[in-house]
Formats: sequence, C-alpha cells, structure tokens
Amino acid sequence: MGDGNESPPPPISTDPLPVPEPQKDPEEVVIVSDEDEEADSSDCEIISVTSATDEQEMKWRNLSRLNTLISEGYDNPRLLLTRIFGMSPSILPSDSASLWSILFSVLSEQPHRRRLKQFATLDSVVKLLRDRSRILVLTGAGISVSCGIPDFRSRDGVYARLARDYPDLKSPQNMFDMEFFMKNPYPFFKFARELFPGQFKPSFAHRFIKLLERKGKLLRNYTQNIDTLEQAAGITRVIQCHGSFATASCVTCQYQVPGEAVREAIMSQCVPRCPRCCPDQGPSGSPVPTTITSSPAAST
Repeated sequence: MGDGNESPPPPISTDPLPVPEPQKDPEEVVIVSDEDEEADSSDCEIISVTSATDEQEMKWRNLSRLNTLISEGYDNPRLLLTRIFGMSPSILPSDSASLWSILFSVLSEQPHRRRLKQFATLDSVVKLLRDRSRILVLTGAGISVSCGIPDFRSRDGVYARLARDYPDLKSPQNMFDMEFFMKNPYPFFKFARELFPGQFKPSFAHRFIKLLERKGKLLRNYTQNIDTLEQAAGITRVIQCHGSFATASCVTCQYQVPGEAVREAIMSQCVPRCPRCCPDQGPSGSPVPTTITSSPAAST
C-alpha cells in the first residue's frame, strides 16, 4: 500500500450504464391439461396455470413434464414463462433463444429436499433446536427475499431481467464469468445495484440465526449470499462462500478498496474504474472496472 507519505489515489471514475428500451409483448392465452397417467405420486404434477405460489411453481421444475408439454404442442417459451410460471411479459426478451435460456435456468434449480418424517411438526423442530448445541445453518437467496432483495430464478428474478436487458448474455450465470465480465461488465454492475448493502434490513430468519448464536447453539452459518445481511444482523460465526460487497478489487492490479468506495458509482449505474492502474483505459482501450471480491470478514 506504500508508506505514510503516499498521496491518496485519485477518485474512482465512472462510465454510465446503457438504459435499455422497454419491450412490449402481446397478450396470449394457453390452456394446459394434465393427463399423464403414468406419473406416480413422487412425480411433479401440473396443479394450476395461474397459481403464483412457490410450492406449485416448484412442481413445474421437471424436465420430463416440460418435454410432455412440448410434445403436446406447447412449444412457445413465452407462453410457458408467462402462463405457467407467471412471469410478466414486460420483463422478458423478444428473441426465442433468450426465452428458452430463461426457461431452462428456472427448470435447472434443484427441488427442495423432502422433510424428514421425524421432524415433520413444529414441536419436533423446536425440541430439536432446544436439545442441540452445535447447529449448522445453510442459507441462500431465499432468506433475503422478504427483505426486498430479488432472488435469481423466480419469474421476476435477477436472471429473467438480465436476459431481457442484455440479450448477448447467453446464460445469466455468465455475468459471473471473468471472460464475459472483461468484455461487458454492465450486467454484473446492474445486478450489484440491486443487492448493494445499506438498502435492506435483516429478515426474521437472519435474526433467528443470530438468536442461535447468542444462545451458544450456532456452530456456523454458511451462506451463498453476498448482501452482508448476516453482518447487519450481528452474526459473527458466518462463512460467506461467494464473498461479499465488503470490499472491491481491481481485476488487473488487485488494488483493494472498501465497498463503500464504489457505492456511488454502482448506485448511479456506472462502472467503477481503478484509481491506480491506468484509470482511463485497459489493455485494449476498454475500461478497467473493479469487481467485487470476498473480504477478510467473510472468513470469520
């Protein structure tokens, strides 16, 4: 970092993000029947084409059922996404390839594990928590949805909106790919704005994990989330498996700054530039963005 006489680096410069034009979609109607007599009770079944509940939506996440629908003539991905998954037409892209990509992203999510029979009631769970003292908690995006943070694969989730706004993003997961990021950092920073710390408060689930810790029962909380709501809730025994927004580092020189240093740029939908290594251009004349990395606090 240099000696104490080193002058502070120049401020982080920014590039504005492009604002995509909204797309309008025609209203269409599809009616789906469920006449698969070979399906047993363990298979996913079509319950309703209008229900928006998570439980019923999960029953669609089965590729064999999708293949059945397609073979019966329901091969329009836009109709499947809007009428089956309840996605708003306004958030969907216009091209068929992107629509299929969104559909398979939704379907690729693993189904929930079945509840253990011995812990099928609230009383049995309370007794389990009361009797145990080394409890491991695994958390993902769902724990923060009630805080106002969008999840990834739901009908109005991050992946669906990114596919609409950035058609060149062949798969939504590519925004986390370094090769794609170096070519086009805008999808990542659009995503970063939606999750950036300081906009949300911890949920009851976060507070419950903190309660376990306060009572000496929490062994560790492993989280896939990068929203830092665990820290906001005061949880210290946490491993942030995918890093966090606590710091940002240059992808070229690894110069690290606190996450707050890039807040203004991200909230303004701009790409932060490294203040040290050639802030005006990268090796090919392109911007040198900073990218979010994990912080030392994440390995508590």
